[in-house]
Amino acid sequence: YQDTQDGSRATISGDYRLRGNTLSYRIGTYDASQELIIDPTLIFSSYSGSTANNFGYTATFDQAGFLYSGSSVFANGYPTSMGAYDMSFNDGNVDIAISKFDTTGTFLVYSTYLGGSADELPHSIIVNELDELYVFGTTGSDNYPVTSEAFDQQFAGADFSLGGIGGLGVDYLSGSDLIVSKLSFDGTELLASSYIGENGMDGLNIQSATKYNYADEIRGEIELDDEGNVIIASCTGRFNGEISFPTTDGAPFESFIGGDQDGVLFSMDPDLEQLLWSTFIGGEGEDAALSIAIRSDSLLVICGGTDSEELPSTPAALFNSYQGGSADAWVMVYDPLADSILHMSYWGTSSRDQAYMVELDSQDNVHLFGQTANGDALIINADHFDLNSGQFITKMSPEFDGLIWSTAFGNGNGQPNISPTAFLVDVCDRIYLSGWGGPTGPNNLTVTGLEVTDDAFQDETSSGDFYLMALADDASELLYGSFYGGDQSNEHVDGGTSRFDKKGKVYQAVCAGCQGNSDFPIFPTDAHSAENGSTGCNLGVFKMDFDLPLVIADFIYEPICLPDSVTFLNTSEGGLDFQWDFGDGNSSNDYQPTHLYDTPGLYTVSLTVSDPMSCNLIDSIQKEIFIFDSNGVQLSDTTICAGESVQIGFDPLPIPGLSYSWTQGEFLSEDDVADPIATVAESTLFTLVIDNGVCPSSATQWVQINDLGLELSPDTIICDDSSVILTATSTEDDVSYVWSTLPSFLDTLSATDSLTLTPLFTDIYYVAAEGPCRAEDAVVVSIFSEFIQVSPDTFICAGEPVNLQLSNQSSIEGLDILWTPESTILEGQGTEEVTVSVSEDQWIGVLVESPAGCQVEDSVFVEVSDLSFLQAEAWAEPDLIPLGESSQLSSEPIGPYDYQWTPPTGLSSSSIADPFASPDQTTTYTITISDEQSNGRCQRSDTVTVKVFEFLCSFPTTFVPNAFSPNADGNNDVLFVRGKYIQELNLKIYDRWGEMVFETQDPNVGWDGTFRGKELEPAVYVYHLDFICIDGQENFEKGNITLIR
Repeated sequence: YQDTQDGSRATISGDYRLRGNTLSYRIGTYDASQELIIDPTLIFSSYSGSTANNFGYTATFDQAGFLYSGSSVFANGYPTSMGAYDMSFNDGNVDIAISKFDTTGTFLVYSTYLGGSADELPHSIIVNELDELYVFGTTGSDNYPVTSEAFDQQFAGADFSLGGIGGLGVDYLSGSDLIVSKLSFDGTELLASSYIGENGMDGLNIQSATKYNYADEIRGEIELDDEGNVIIASCTGRFNGEISFPTTDGAPFESFIGGDQDGVLFSMDPDLEQLLWSTFIGGEGEDAALSIAIRSDSLLVICGGTDSEELPSTPAALFNSYQGGSADAWVMVYDPLADSILHMSYWGTSSRDQAYMVELDSQDNVHLFGQTANGDALIINADHFDLNSGQFITKMSPEFDGLIWSTAFGNGNGQPNISPTAFLVDVCDRIYLSGWGGPTGPNNLTVTGLEVTDDAFQDETSSGDFYLMALADDASELLYGSFYGGDQSNEHVDGGTSRFDKKGKVYQAVCAGCQGNSDFPIFPTDAHSAENGSTGCNLGVFKMDFDLPLVIADFIYEPICLPDSVTFLNTSEGGLDFQWDFGDGNSSNDYQPTHLYDTPGLYTVSLTVSDPMSCNLIDSIQKEIFIFDSNGVQLSDTTICAGESVQIGFDPLPIPGLSYSWTQGEFLSEDDVADPIATVAESTLFTLVIDNGVCPSSATQWVQINDLGLELSPDTIICDDSSVILTATSTEDDVSYVWSTLPSFLDTLSATDSLTLTPLFTDIYYVAAEGPCRAEDAVVVSIFSEFIQVSPDTFICAGEPVNLQLSNQSSIEGLDILWTPESTILEGQGTEEVTVSVSEDQWIGVLVESPAGCQVEDSVFVEVSDLSFLQAEAWAEPDLIPLGESSQLSSEPIGPYDYQWTPPTGLSSSSIADPFASPDQTTTYTITISDEQSNGRCQRSDTVTVKVFEFLCSFPTTFVPNAFSPNADGNNDVLFVRGKYIQELNLKIYDRWGEMVFETQDPNVGWDGTFRGKELEPAVYVYHLDFICIDGQENFEKGNITLIR
């Protein structure tokens, strides 16, 4: 185009010409007196418009070309969208801000805060095929939002603080953890979120050996593998003491290696619930893991910086030892399935070198983008280079055993000029990069003097701008060089990664307009925000297409419900010819076709794009699409062998907001994904319900078990001492058989399709059939006699009828049954239940015969209780007792019987033959004696009465006579204490002077009126009587005794 004198812009026609590997332009008629501008397309650029201070960190894209940004924000005032996950600031100094910009840059699709009550920063972001955004960052918050099933729901932190990190306005006062979060396609839900870390300064690159540029602390990268698993390269460090980080068993380095900082590399499942693998990376010095690329064979290539001299480099590597200086770059190939480092090399010079980014070409050749203090030493096999310059780009073989080329670029001032922010190798192996330079930070980078091309978007700089560059695949030519930035502010990035897509478009986040400026180049005029809304900095974003001639096939589509047609949105880069194959036998050459499918289901749609003027000429892509119908579809059956697992369903459809729900979920690895793993023991029909928000649809799929069509002889019942032949057949050819008595097949009975045997008891016979699959089954061979059981031996009273049963546990019917002796059978002869009556012990026999002639004999012993012929007797000794005394109860007969006295009142035990009875009133006891084998049916009983009376031990029942006459006439000559319930006594008698004249403790010893052998004079005497009654009562009495002569 040309800018005219009236201020308008005149478009000049033109196209590309490709001769060999040389690209040129063919230009239409234009005014040669005016400047002709041929430049890449600035698709859009915008501020965030935040009224709060807001720094740009990281950007990425999705398959439709939307730009996503991650930035830091210091207060409320960042523009959020209605219904966003988090619409307000969360306290602390800093939150993360996430925004999705429309493809035109004119509005925000969604925008949200993300954070806890302390500080957090975004490092790197990426979008999956469902337009769900993953955010990798760091936090110092112990309440950062995590989900309920997250791998790690607790902030670990560290016992030291790091404040004012790199001038970024963030403080990690209790250490830091890595965080990984997953936002829904519309930014309204936090689908998954987890901490990752232990007791180190996790996620930060804080050591001087690996930190050169402003905000190099906020490095590291997130990628997604083909399964949607998250892969992250980062760092962890310490100030003192040992540190740990969650690693997995078998990792190359399960514990911290050395120095004060190591790199870390780990992977998590898409839902952030599992740590799939994790390892430290490094040596005894300071190490940083900064960037990841995924090879075509799913191996990982990682790069970074180190001053360690002991990295596990491989012998064939370009440099297998440290090259010197304050740091070297390093690069390695890692196999996550084997948990092993396959290849590793140092890269650099005797001065400072560090690789910040790694990319791969179509042959998995490795490209490194980094900084150096000795660029001349890294110029090898390259025609385009700048001497005495501070950035290097190196291309080496996939295993680092060959250097293809290496070059250096810069302004020749002998030091780095830009801090790397984005890097790409396209389908034609051309190299794209971006970075920023300026006075921000400690080393005063400057972009002044960097080479620009004639088609530069901006060929002048204020010294603090972005630099964009494209280099030929063999480093022979600078294809594009341009500045991007305002004329007042020093644009920069506060760490973090931005990205190019494979179409050569850059998606860049910027810290723009600092000091409240609004000089960042904005396009279009109605961009989301043309001005910095704060008095400090604002996130700035730009998306630019380098417009290099290549073709990249790509498309998206909106889900529909039959009978609607599908419109395919062509998002390809370049191309003149377009060939569509809709997967149903129909095709189209339209650029953006619409197609009506006849039936619902899964289709593979392919698009081939070609342009003879492009560097790669042709490109194609295939995607599976699902055509919805409320009636549902049938997916192809799948057949597996028993014990195997199989993936069912189909690849997840790249449709945001799509939900999946399977029946029979207990047999699936997951029941809410499109392609779970099914593990079943028998053929199973699965149903998948798919909801696209337009019309719910379903898909059914059989998982069939190939059991070889194995058929065995049926389970069989044979007579005792009989033989049987078992056979096995299969619907498959070339099947071998093994018979065994063990499910483990440790013994072999036969190696043919039949087995002859004469079993002695019921047993299971197992057969294994080997063919395309292995199938196992079993036959039960039973002995008829083992199915016939009779009632157990029984116990009765004489003359009592009893029921006896025969149990036939087989499936055989029509049995002949004979019970003997027939004289004892009251009823039921010939049936499985009879009523029997016997008066003495008797064996009752039974003979059973099957229709096949198998006979079984058995018998039941009927025992008659001997209690039937005895009488019960009960008695008490004594049967008359004073209140409080006991009587011994006894009963007969004595034997193996059950005894039960009633009532139990006053008994020492109510269940023995001879308890003691201590009733408090006259009581009649009944003894019931039963034969314990008869369960109480056979019993005898009797009664006995224990009479109880109450006695008085004190006066008047116990007394001393008040007079006696010891005159030898034989009447009342001796004084005794009177009382029949006395247990102990002490009688003392005193004369009138108080002298004791008599004492006794024996109730049978009385006073004869003498003292010391002499008769005493008639007089009145005093007695004292202490006594204890037989019930324990203690008493005392005193009184007068008159002695009469």
